[in-house]
Amino acid sequence: MPLDISSLVGEPLPPWLIIAERRIQEWIEDGGPSRLSNKGQPLDLTENPFVPSELRMAHRVMKNADIAPDWIEIGREVETHLGRCRESVRAFGHAQRHDRLGLGTATATQAEAIQARLALRRDHFVAAHRTRLAHANFLIDRFNTACPIAGLHRMRLDVDRELAAAVA
Repeated sequence: MPLDISSLVGEPLPPWLIIAERRIQEWIEDGGPSRLSNKGQPLDLTENPFVPSELRMAHRVMKNADIAPDWIEIGREVETHLGRCRESVRAFGHAQRHDRLGLGTATATQAEAIQARLALRRDHFVAAHRTRLAHANFLIDRFNTACPIAGLHRMRLDVDRELAAAVA
């Protein structure tokens, strides 16, 4: 076996790793890979080995019916709703920007009308967007309740911070 310089520097390799590497090397030298029964055949990856055996049939039926577990469907609904929220913020910002640009060439009476329109649009947007964000938090709560994996839970939205960012 060739000298491994990395074993001389730092911590030595654990004994089990050395034994495992030797056994693998001996197996390869004895022609082990050529003796495999399924050599050259594709692996069957349709079954997820991490799904408990009692849930495999249910997962297969759901996959064949092209449906997903509740928490995944709710997660898709959350993403769709948040996309609509972002689109409404973009549309509001575009409309406000368009009116602010019109202020530069407007007369005094036109400027008053534009200012009133800007304020009214902002007030309507804030009320509607507050409702949209509250619904998003409701959907996020539903998702977090249904999701079995704690690491996938989503953070609730800070409504006031989101509104301030949208109106700014």
